[in-house]
Amino acid sequence: MTFREQAKAAYLDYVNNYLTVKVWAEHNDLKEADARVFISMGRQLHEADAKDTDASHYTLEVKWPGSDEFYPEFGDYDRDTVADERDDLLLREPYLKEIDTRIIKTPEDRFTKKD
Repeated sequence: MTFREQAKAAYLDYVNNYLTVKVWAEHNDLKEADARVFISMGRQLHEADAKDTDASHYTLEVKWPGSDEFYPEFGDYDRDTVADERDDLLLREPYLKEIDTRIIKTPEDRFTKKD
């Protein structure tokens, strides 16, 4: 199971079976603060997947610590591939909380042939 699938499953488990994050965290041997972050990530991933069913191309953009701008990191793939790459990136980076990411639709003009 990928990190993305685990986060979405955790979110759905919380929503369907628990009333408080505190109890969910206790049952999953997590600190409450960590549980809130994990559930929030799962919710964001679940909602993004529910909204997006088209075959558009997407790009992962990253705002690195100390930067004010987002930079393309990985792109022009389907949303799931880009999202999995984001999940892998966030797991690899030790300063996870300092990295801001977003997944955007790659502008259509990047795929149109110009005469």
